[in-house]
Amino acid sequence: MANWGLTANNVANSVFWASAYVNKIANSTNQTALSGNTTIGGFVNGARNILMQQGVFGVSSGTLNARAANVNSEGKRITHTGWVLRKAGTGPLLTATVNTTSGGSGFVNLAVFSLSAGGTGTVNATGTITTNSTGGIATLTVDGGKSGTGIFNLSNSTFVQPANAISNSTSGTTLVLSSIGGGYTTGDIVTFSNGVINALATVTANATGNITALALTRSGRGFSNTLNTVQAFSNSTGGATAGTGAVVTITVGTTGSGAVLTGATFGGRAGRVHYETLIALTGITGPAVSTANSTFLPSS
Repeated sequence: MANWGLTANNVANSVFWASAYVNKIANSTNQTALSGNTTIGGFVNGARNILMQQGVFGVSSGTLNARAANVNSEGKRITHTGWVLRKAGTGPLLTATVNTTSGGSGFVNLAVFSLSAGGTGTVNATGTITTNSTGGIATLTVDGGKSGTGIFNLSNSTFVQPANAISNSTSGTTLVLSSIGGGYTTGDIVTFSNGVINALATVTANATGNITALALTRSGRGFSNTLNTVQAFSNSTGGATAGTGAVVTITVGTTGSGAVLTGATFGGRAGRVHYETLIALTGITGPAVSTANSTFLPSS
């Protein structure tokens, strides 16, 4: 008895042993999980998530021709009708841009954005924004070492706009000191936590160790109010500071909105797609499993 069938939109007709290609046992549970799968990190080899999209699809001659003709389709990558294995790579976010006419308004300078891929084992990318005179996003800078993992492409990701960050301005206005403390050194760091993403500021101190100014270098994101914010001081390398007694008064800025992320570059194997024919069939019928409205294999 064959381990596959001729009906493309029937999970039970997909290649039974295809799960061995993702290091899984051939059984009906894994057959169902792999059929039409587009989830990043949907399969684990040992204790390690494989950060790619892996799925098995049935492709008939009619749908293959329609998909190959569609400008947004990956159908042209398929060499034969039948059951095919799709593998799509992922990677980190390297750069991001926002449309200058769709930068939104009301954002806080140096607030933090994120880009999430979704899926098991993926890690969000984060970065800071700079704003123009109306509070619109002018530029986005991806954090070094925090560019994320498991991102396929821009349309497959979620852009989280900055909201409720600690206020400053494009010129890096200093925070308000309600107590200047003593024993601090220029370059010490204050971290504001209890938001979604911490805010950071650097210290300027005088010869006697009193703080004379604090400048925000990162406004963070997701602070509910000033009373819940926790502040802690450290030296320039993150160790203990000699300073004590300083207290900072902060203001949480309004929530920005309306920014449109229009471009991005990715590293690793992000967006690279490979199709492998598992079983070549000439009589397969119907649309591929779970892909009738797919963005990568549209039916027309």
